[in-house]
Amino acid sequence: MTNQATTILKPSNTKIQFDAILQSNNIRKKPTLFKSDLEIYGGTEAKGNRFIYSFDFIPATFEDYYRLEQLVEHIILSQTPDDYRSLGGNNFSDGINITDWAERHHHDNSRYCRCSQLFQPKLNIDESEDLKNKYAHINGHLRNDPTGVIYLQTDYIDIFEIPTKVELDQDAASVDLEDDW
Repeated sequence: MTNQATTILKPSNTKIQFDAILQSNNIRKKPTLFKSDLEIYGGTEAKGNRFIYSFDFIPATFEDYYRLEQLVEHIILSQTPDDYRSLGGNNFSDGINITDWAERHHHDNSRYCRCSQLFQPKLNIDESEDLKNKYAHINGHLRNDPTGVIYLQTDYIDIFEIPTKVELDQDAASVDLEDDW
């Protein structure tokens, strides 16, 4: 048995970087079981040792939102039912329109964007800090499962502070334009 998931989408082909405003207080960690876990441990009551990590965010600018949505649409339009049949997906007839069945799991019900994955994303701050309304630079990629669900996964979250207007005004005041001549 391998823990490596079979996927069509590769991180190196679907990399994306964008700025966001985090909407979750922390990175959620939820236990999960896979069919392979049940086979290994036996029965339906087996305890899994894997987790799904997730958090919600809003893209910081329209450009960030547009770049993310364009990547997802490009990936959806570039896939075929045959690609998913090769992974063991079923219920894919030759006449199916890929955009009709490909699910986008990079949004939640409240219209926030969501990252969800089977590994803990790396942060540049202590994980116990409150993340809500923090600005972040996110490095991530898209992955799929055998049924056509597309997930946004995060490799690294770089939390940063937006300079305030007062700080910007102080920086501008400290520059002596006469010295440049």
